[in-house]
Amino acid sequence: MLLDRRKIVNKLNDQEIEVTLLGEISSTNDFFNNISRFHTPSICIAECQTQGRGRLDRSWNSPTEQNIYLSMLYKFKKNIDELSGLNLVTGLAVQAALHEYSELDIKWPNDILYENEKLAGILIETTSLGQFTYVIAGVGVNVNMEKCDIEKSWTSLRRITGKTLDRNIIIAKLINELIYSYKDFEIKGFDHFRTAWNAQDVLRNKEISLQQEKEIFKGRSLGIDITGNLLLELDDKTIKSFSYGDTSILSF
Repeated sequence: MLLDRRKIVNKLNDQEIEVTLLGEISSTNDFFNNISRFHTPSICIAECQTQGRGRLDRSWNSPTEQNIYLSMLYKFKKNIDELSGLNLVTGLAVQAALHEYSELDIKWPNDILYENEKLAGILIETTSLGQFTYVIAGVGVNVNMEKCDIEKSWTSLRRITGKTLDRNIIIAKLINELIYSYKDFEIKGFDHFRTAWNAQDVLRNKEISLQQEKEIFKGRSLGIDITGNLLLELDDKTIKSFSYGDTSILSF
């Protein structure tokens, strides 16, 4: 089933949101390269991405008419340093939108997993203009994909449920959850979301490895601090804080 803009908009809590549906684009985040042209929040969705991007400059496999490739432009009246933890809030919103399909985990900083296989990923990009910070939140969800040449372990909602799902309905749920969460974050800050994150944190109290560029750290994950940074207890019992990195579980 192809995406249908009208069907998506009709299920939004706020039907005044600007929604653009494209057949193909390099990356839905790229749609907002000239942010001054858009009202916020604005949404871009595409059936296919030719140069889909993930975190750490990785490519995001984007086969046509199977998955969800969505970006939201949102304007905060905050400095960038006041947006710490927004990536985690985005992960919680995505998980909430997909929760009815299965029990899902979140892996810091914002991967959505099912039985340790990746279901969805997030890419956050920010731009400051005067007193405002514009956030582009890119979300990729594997929905009806059954086969793909991806080296890392992955899954899709179709694999999980055994059903072909209507992506229009899922997209509307994602948009509603993202906007609700971002409005909450703008008023209450990240601390409001910490309890929810800790309850879903698949890394907490696990032995993990964390890679930053070519350096690898190993230890026990202690969860997150008040800014959303990961706290890692190293072998010498010192605790180190990380604002970014690639994580994997060493033992359960």
